[in-house]
This record gives sequence, structure tokens and C-alpha cells, in this order.
Amino acid sequence: MQARPKTKIVLVVEDDADVQLMLHEFLVSEGYHVLLASNGQEALTVLQHVRPHLVLLDLMLPILSGWEVMAAIGTDPMLRDIPVVVLSAYVDQAPQGVACSVSKPISISDLRAVVRLHCE
Repeated sequence: MQARPKTKIVLVVEDDADVQLMLHEFLVSEGYHVLLASNGQEALTVLQHVRPHLVLLDLMLPILSGWEVMAAIGTDPMLRDIPVVVLSAYVDQAPQGVACSVSKPISISDLRAVVRLHCE
């Protein structure tokens, strides 16, 4: 009997409720386990307890920005190898260390390709 592969975990850090819902529904339909954070501080709290396979990170967030989240991830030896994909209308301003960027409005086919690349 072949072991079933573990479901990959994706952390979505997005403050826009509609975008967050769309990303959640899409990722669940693709077979991923999805964790949600609405601001940078929530994201760092989640990362203290769970090590996702991928982080989808908006840059313009309340409390702690995406840039501040990236800085915290980059300085933590337990987190810095987690791929982070920036989802933003400002992809040209993405911080160093991101795996890649996906421009908003989000193309589902681009998102699918990026998530598969970093989770499979």
C-alpha cells in the first residue's frame, strides 16, 4: 500500500476579505490546506506555531507590512527557507528574498503555476 502524500500548507496573508476568500477557495479546490492571516502580526503569530510550505504575502497590510513580515522571516533561521510569493499591485517594490511575485489583479493560471512550482 502506497502512503498518501501529506497535504501542503499555504499561509495566505491578505487584508482584503474578498481577495482572501477567493484565494482560500481556489487553494482548497486545488487540494491545499490553507491558513489565513489578515495582517502582518497575525502572519508572524501563525509562523510561530506552523511551518507552511508556502506563504502568499500581500505587501500593503495593517499592523505590520509585508516588508516587515519579510524582514522577520529573513532573520529567523527556522523560517527563512520557506518560499514567499508576493501578491501585490506593487510587485516592482517587492522586498529581497521573495521567491517570486504575482501582480494584482491576480491571474488564476499564474497563481496556480507559482503555487505548484513551490509546493510540489
